[in-house]
Amino acid sequence: MWLFAAAALVLIAVGWHRRRSLFGVGFHMMCISLPLQAIKQLTGEKGGRDAFVSAMLHTTEWISSTKDVDSIARLMAATAPMGKVKLEKDGAKLQQISDKGVAGLWIAEDVGDIPLTIDENCTGSHDELRKDIVVLMYMHGGGYCMGGVFQGSFTHYQMIKTFNALERQRGGSKRLVIFSIQYPLAPAHPYPAQLEACINAFQWLNKHSFQSLVVGGDSAGGHCIIWFLNHLAKTPLLSKLPIQPIANVLISPWIDPYLKYLPETHKLDMFSVEGTRNFSDAAFGSNTYYRDIVNLPIEELECAPKGTFICYGGAEKLHVSLSMFVDKLKSKGCPNLQVHIGPNMPHTYYFLHEFPSVKPYADSAIQALASFIDDCIGNTEE
Repeated sequence: MWLFAAAALVLIAVGWHRRRSLFGVGFHMMCISLPLQAIKQLTGEKGGRDAFVSAMLHTTEWISSTKDVDSIARLMAATAPMGKVKLEKDGAKLQQISDKGVAGLWIAEDVGDIPLTIDENCTGSHDELRKDIVVLMYMHGGGYCMGGVFQGSFTHYQMIKTFNALERQRGGSKRLVIFSIQYPLAPAHPYPAQLEACINAFQWLNKHSFQSLVVGGDSAGGHCIIWFLNHLAKTPLLSKLPIQPIANVLISPWIDPYLKYLPETHKLDMFSVEGTRNFSDAAFGSNTYYRDIVNLPIEELECAPKGTFICYGGAEKLHVSLSMFVDKLKSKGCPNLQVHIGPNMPHTYYFLHEFPSVKPYADSAIQALASFIDDCIGNTEE
């Protein structure tokens, strides 16, 4: 008995000391979060999530509650190889890029869908090249402090397959590919270094053999895409390039990084309040103008010409500020504004489609997004 107790204490001590390592995460998840959430489920506290999802969120909130954002970034980086293996096992065609200051990852269903560069591999103009290819330029989330191109990449691939299948069902020939941008991370590279990476990628993509561009991002990536569209509208050098975004996609955009507009009560989410504010401090410092999109005047917000798709969880900590943001876009008259809210779902639930209690909502969001992009492309051809 004493030996068992001593072993348990050693495990707890090791788990706490290494709490922001893969071992610590696994230990906390299985030995603390899961039993705790299972008890809550048995006593009637469910809220549309199973015990495993609740335990995962309980663990991520615990991990995020630190000012040492670099330790979380290292933990996220350790999972990247698993994402790559999973993608390749599922048949995704990948091409990592490091070219002329631009880094990122092409994700496609067929390697032939990846656009070639016009200046090196093709001849002709944008009017003559690859009208069948739709590129989604994507900025990943992570509070600008963590993550990479393999973050959420499996869901990206599901979206690609869903879009391509929908096009075939509708008798079309369009093919979707995603270019996920690898941007420098804060605090070593505070914002707007990420916006600069997005702009560089946009200019680089303009030298490729396709015509239809959609831009998007989740969480901090969504924050960056909003600022990218604002910057694009005010910069003739960029707005006169031949390929322009026709639509934008925002998955739980981080429009209120310091969580000024918290709901009165909030459930478990991807990050704790403390953790989110720590990421905000690391990414923005005292630069509140760039930080708080939720407070931007309507006239400073730009909309993509063919549509804006916003997806967020009804139980995430940002849902009050996101509702305010949606109301602003409606007041501005943004064309084809589509809002997809997952009831009782957490931040970026869109990427949790492998969890049974989240899958119906995440799959619905993926299907809605595929249809949105297809409709926007169709409107372009009219």
